[in-house]
This record gives sequence, C-alpha cells and structure tokens, in this order.
Amino acid sequence: MTDHLKFLVLTEDRSSVPVLRRIFKELIDFYQLYLKVEIFFHRGKGSLPKDLSERPRPQARSLLELLPAKLRAYAQSSNPSTTCLVVSLDADDDEVDKLYGQLAHCFDVFSPGFFRVIGIATEEFEAWLLGDPKAVLRAYPDCDKKLLYKYPQDEIIGTWEYLAKVILHRAVSSRDSDDYYYIGAYKMEWSERIGRELELIENRSPSLQKFVEQIVYCLRRTTGQDIPDFPFKYAATKSN
Repeated sequence: MTDHLKFLVLTEDRSSVPVLRRIFKELIDFYQLYLKVEIFFHRGKGSLPKDLSERPRPQARSLLELLPAKLRAYAQSSNPSTTCLVVSLDADDDEVDKLYGQLAHCFDVFSPGFFRVIGIATEEFEAWLLGDPKAVLRAYPDCDKKLLYKYPQDEIIGTWEYLAKVILHRAVSSRDSDDYYYIGAYKMEWSERIGRELELIENRSPSLQKFVEQIVYCLRRTTGQDIPDFPFKYAATKSN
C-alpha cells in the first residue's frame, strides 16, 4: 500500500539534504503518491569498517563507518515490503562501480529483502546542482554564465570548486586558510538556494538520473503499479 510506503535516506552531510528533499518532492508531485521520506545526514563520508560486522566506535559519525550497523538496525525495525533504504554520497576519488559494489554488498548482507537505492554523485554532489544550469541562474542571476554553460557534466574536474568559480567569480580552494573556514557554509547556501529552484525534468546529470531511476524502480516494485519512467528532458550522457 502506498499509504505506508517509507524511504529512509542516509546521506553524508547536511548540505545534500535540501536537494534530496527537492528530488523526492518532485517525484511525489509527479507520480501523485503518498510517501514518507526521512533523511538522516552524517558528518562526512568516511570509510567502511574493515570488519563489517563489528560494532562501530563510540565516536563514529561518518556515513560509511556507521552504514553496516544502521542497515542491521533497519532490518530489525522496519518492514521490507513498505520500506526502501537509500544511501546518497559523493564518489570523490573512489571508482564508482567499485564503490557501488561495496555498498550493494552491505545491503545484501545486513538488510536482505529490502529494496535499495544507491545514489553516487559523480565526483561531488555539486554535479547535481550544475545539472540544471537554469536553476543555478535563477538562484544566482549574477553568476558567470559563460563558465556555467561550459561545465562538462559529471566529469572529474573538481566539481565544487567549479561551482564556486561560477557563483563567486573567483577560485576557491580548501588549501586556502581563509576559504577553508567558509567552504561548509558555501556548500549549504548553494544547496538551499539552487535546490529551491531545481526542476528535476531539466536535470542533465547522469548520476542524478541514475539515482532517480532507482527510486522509480522501488516505487514500481513496492506499489505493484505500472509506474512510468521519469521523463527527463535530456538524455543521460556525459560530456566529452
């Protein structure tokens, strides 16, 4: 029954939350389904523990370090027929297929029987913001428009730094002591302002589209309805 369908979303930090909320809102509105969506952010991505079965350290706060334990807990407390488990994170320097396989293995071991969604933003989450340049323009009308439209979608180029240059008209680096202090605030502001303007149908990010396709698959399987694919305007192809 869709009345009780729940998505439990685990993401690596606070700055991704506004965009994830926007994505689910647009899907709920488009498919006219009642869904409960709960989003839980962590203090960074971290790394999977070497022993996936061990209890996490008391001071553990990162997404991947806590993931096996959280999946075990959800498997004990949630109904697999009405709950979809979602992980959303940046690829960073990890090879996407390898990271996906590691996460899928965690789901298979600790939450078998649950439908899962694994959303991996190519390099960094800001690729999903840059996937809708019109939204960036609405949020920041004075941004560098020429640079914005030159962005090679979902390519490994230093994505958050690229968005910073588009919005701030200058280079920003985590190695700069002045910039380092403000990076988290910048990312949160960009996510909130651009997230409010995002139109999912316009987004051309292949990694975001793959994320949405997995969500739609979960909706299709859990509801038993013939739910169509989400009609993205742009084909999910990387820039060359």
